[in-house]
Parts: sequence; C-alpha cells; structure tokens
Amino acid sequence: MLKNEGITLIALIITIIILLILAGITIGAITENNGLINQAGEAKEEAEIASEKEVIDNATIDSMGQNKYGNLEEEEFQNALDKQAGEGKTTVTDIGGGFEVFFTDSKRYYEVDSNGNIGDILVAVTDPYPGDITKDENGNTLTGDSEANAYQINCIEDLVAYSNMVNRSGKYFVNGQLTEASGISATFMQGKYVVLMTDLNFKSNASYIDSKRTDFGDINGDASDGNALITEMTTGTGFTPIAKAEGNPGNFNGNNHKVDNIYVNSSSYAGLFGRMAGEGTIKNLEISGEIKGGNCSGGIIGTNNGLDVKIENCENYAKIENGITTTGGIIGCINSPITINNNKNYAEIQTTSNSSGGIVGLYRAGEKVEIYNNSNFGNIEGANVGGITGQCNLPAYDAIGNYYVENCYNTGNINATNRAGGIIGQIGGYAYKELNVYINNCYNIGNISGTTKGGAVGGINNNGWGQKAQYLYTDNVYYLSTIAEKGIGSGTVDEGEISAIDNVNTEEFVDILNSYKKENETEYPAGWKKWKLGEEGYPQMDI
Repeated sequence: MLKNEGITLIALIITIIILLILAGITIGAITENNGLINQAGEAKEEAEIASEKEVIDNATIDSMGQNKYGNLEEEEFQNALDKQAGEGKTTVTDIGGGFEVFFTDSKRYYEVDSNGNIGDILVAVTDPYPGDITKDENGNTLTGDSEANAYQINCIEDLVAYSNMVNRSGKYFVNGQLTEASGISATFMQGKYVVLMTDLNFKSNASYIDSKRTDFGDINGDASDGNALITEMTTGTGFTPIAKAEGNPGNFNGNNHKVDNIYVNSSSYAGLFGRMAGEGTIKNLEISGEIKGGNCSGGIIGTNNGLDVKIENCENYAKIENGITTTGGIIGCINSPITINNNKNYAEIQTTSNSSGGIVGLYRAGEKVEIYNNSNFGNIEGANVGGITGQCNLPAYDAIGNYYVENCYNTGNINATNRAGGIIGQIGGYAYKELNVYINNCYNIGNISGTTKGGAVGGINNNGWGQKAQYLYTDNVYYLSTIAEKGIGSGTVDEGEISAIDNVNTEEFVDILNSYKKENETEYPAGWKKWKLGEEGYPQMDI
C-alpha cells in the first residue's frame, strides 16, 4: 500500500511538471514574437494593407481611364478614391513626381508614382516635441555642444523652427510652448551642432507631425491661404532659408538623409541655407525641389561670409532659377575662405545671371578657396558659365586670392550668352591686386556653347585695372576634342597646359588621373578620391 501510494505521488508530480511544460510551450506559442496572437495580428495587418492597395489600384485605373491623356491627376485621383473607399477615408497629396495616399482609419501612407505604380508604405515621422530641436524623443535636453549631443531635426516643424532660430525671426517651441525667436542672441547657434534624423519631404504630410497647423503664422507672405504649414512651405515665398540675412547655423549634419521638394522663392541668398556667416560645416545631405532667387542663389548655400566654412558630401537635385547674378549648384557666391569637398550637382540651372556654375557661381573674395572631388552633371544656362565655376573675380584693393579647382569633372552641357568653359567660365575682370587660379587633375566632356568658349576655360581677362592681375596655372587638365577647338576661349595659361583628348572612356585615361602627383610630391594627394571607369563609360571618383 505504501509503495503504491509513493508511486502515485511521484506520478502526480511528474504529471504536474509535464503540464507546466506544456502550458509554457502553449503560452509561448501564443504570445511570443512568432506566436499565434502576433501571427493573427500580422495576418490582419497584411489583409488591411492588401485591401488598401487594391483600393489604390482600382482608383488609379479608374482615374487614368477617365483622363483624356491617360494621366494621373490629383483631383481626379481623389474622386476615384472617394468612390472606392468612401468620402473622407483617404487624402491624396501631390508630392512631386508622384502622389501620397493617406488612409484615415489605419493612418498609413502609400507612395504612388505618376504611372499609378504603388511603392513602399511611407513611414510617418514621429516627434513628441515638434518645433523644439533642443529635445530628443524621450524628452532629454540637448545642448548642441557636440555631435553626440546635437540638436535634432525630426520633422518639417523642426526644420522651420531651426530656420526661425538662426534668423531670429518667427517662432519656435520650448517645452511645448510657442516662443518668439526675436529674443535669441545673434551668436546662439555659433559652434553648435544640428543633425537631421530622417528623410523629409516638404510636400508629404508624412513629414509633418501636423501639416495643417497654423501656429507658425504667415511664412509665405500670403495670409489669405489660412497659414496651414504645408501650404506655407510649398507656395508663395516657401521655406525661409536658414541664415537668410547673416546668421550662423552652426554645424549641420544631414546624416546621409534627404530633404525633398524644398521650395525657396527669395529675392536674395536663396538656398537651403542663405548667407552663412562665421564658422560652420554643412555635410552629408541630399536635396531636391526648386530654388528661385535673385542675387547669390545656390542649392545648398546662397553665399558665405565666414572665416572657415566647409561644404562636404552634399548632392543637389533642386532646380535653380535666378534672374540677377551668381548662381551655383552648391553655392551661389564665395565671399570668404571655404572648402568645398566631394559634392555633386545633378540639377538644371536656368538663369540669365552673369556668373553660373555647376558647383560655384562666383568667387569674389577669400584668401584661399579649395574645391576638390566635385562633379557637375546638370545642364547650365547663363552669361558666363562654367561646369564647376562660373566666374572668378577678386575686387578687393589689397587682396591676394588663391582659387584651387582640383580633382573635379563636368559632364553637363554649358550654354552661355558670353563666355563658356567646361571647368571655369571666366577668370578675372575686376582684380585690383592678384588673383591666382589653379586647375589640376580635372576634365570636361560636356558640350559647350557661347560667344567665347573653351574646353576648360571660357576666357581670361588679363587687363585688371591697368595691370595684369589674373594668373592661371594648370596641370593634368583635359577636355574632349570634339566639343571645342581649344582649351581656353581667350587668353593664355601662365604655367602648364590644357590638353584635348579624343576618348576618355578608357582605363588608360583613368590611370592618367590616378597617377597625378603635385610638384615636389611623390604620392597621390591626400584627401583626393581615386578614379575608376564608371558604368556610363567615363571616369568617376570611386566612393
């Protein structure tokens, strides 16, 4: 009897243990990441997404079928979506090159291209403190004193607040409270660090915490439009350039993110950044959209007026229109020492301005300017036009300027009403003392049209003010022989030469570029990127 009871007790314990194990397995199967509950939730979400995509698909077919040209138009698309999903269930927004469809119930955004193809689900920005760049998502205070503790841009509201703070005009937020930026000191952002945390699109509702908010006020100069933020940013004067007058934006790190569909319409100093004073670096950024400006317009910066400014690793796709003077794909006008390294311009530049360039519009001041590892692919129109720099002047009485264009190339077409050059449009014309221009290890294959044109330089004005004040030094500079009869349209090289080449699409030419060494040096210059034969067939810098 005792033995049998002992066996029964052991069996009971074992049974309980087995049941606990089975219960654990069952609970895990239900609740873990791959459990039944999560799988059911995922299946429901997938079904919802499939249903929403079907609504979009049917609406695009209906809308394009009703359009006389077979195009997808915003208003017609919205009407078709209302029929498919019900009125008020969706919102369509033209985001440039396509559309954004927002489903009110699920809070999901879908990107649809102009042909009706459905792209990825757009991830809406998140920011518990929109318009306050001094707080992270957890509410921790950021000092901006280092890259590790940089102020953060998480949404369009943050970018607008950043612009207002630098310009000391408009509004920003502190602890959720609206604050007038007029009380900020002129040196507030000097030496500070700012980082972009995500891609932003000015035309996308997903890039705003609340695209319809009106508390930032009238920014675009048209109070009759209701002051909805997305309207303020995309019409009228659009986004106000950061440092529009002469503020200092500190050090801005785009963090390899994009700012798409920027719209700037400014009478002067147009660009994402306007007139950058003091020291600072703008880096790791890509922008697209449209920039309309007057004096000094550039994709990244309108002009600089600081002691030490750097622009690094930026790409511009924003079309630039300028009707006055000085337009550049990266910077419109250089007024002080600057380093411009590893930037690319893909945008079209349409202007009647005197000085237009794929990277720099006009150089007119600064003891030393270094431009290296840059490339232009955009077509440019203007008066004096260059693939890299439009014009180099130095109108200071006692200044000596040294302007270096090195390890750069141009493939964009140059169309000038005056001087046109594959690398620089015009050198000189107003120098009082001495202007030294150096072009090293560069080439041009873009077509050139102008009254005076050269494969590398459109022309050199050696008259100055009664004396020869402009000097050009070249080394390892080439242009495609089919685009120009000579390397310089007018004037001469003081030292070196510019060579015509029949074919750049060879490994031999790549080796010529990669074997370059400066005078009295035995190695390829430090900091210069090496070259390789790109997919398009011509040498490109190896990323």
